[in-house]
Amino acid sequence: MNVFHFSVGDIVWMVLVLLIILIMLMTECRLYVPFAASGGILVWSITHILLMRRLICTSVPTTGTVIDFRVKTVKIRHKTWIEEYPVYAPIIRYETEAQVIEGICPFWEKYNWYPDGKEILIRYIPSRPELFFLPERERILTEPYWNTLIITFITMVMLFLGMAAGG
Repeated sequence: MNVFHFSVGDIVWMVLVLLIILIMLMTECRLYVPFAASGGILVWSITHILLMRRLICTSVPTTGTVIDFRVKTVKIRHKTWIEEYPVYAPIIRYETEAQVIEGICPFWEKYNWYPDGKEILIRYIPSRPELFFLPERERILTEPYWNTLIITFITMVMLFLGMAAGG
């Protein structure tokens, strides 16, 4: 389940914020451009947090069975060396109201927590039953948006304090 992609709405929102910034640059409002950009990012983050929460709240619980797992190697580059280690994603078979689905878990883990044959609770999206997540990993769906929201808010506060101090 790749829920972390840009939709048409995201692109429209980015273009709208960029247009507002361009208009501000051409007028006497240049000082407020960073706030317009940050505000656009804040609204985008909040919107996505609410969308993910709605997906989570409308998802349907069911039991799935781990039938296999996928492995891939992740490389982390450090200054003088490269660390490589495997990450795992279970392949889960579960039944919806209309069909039996086999899908790979959308989140890769450093450890293979789910042995073959293990039954686990999953939640799937009724409008797109092939999209599912593990309730115990639910926070991963909103975490990137919360991180963006917090960093942007801190940046806005720092900009405001800088302006208030006369910088």
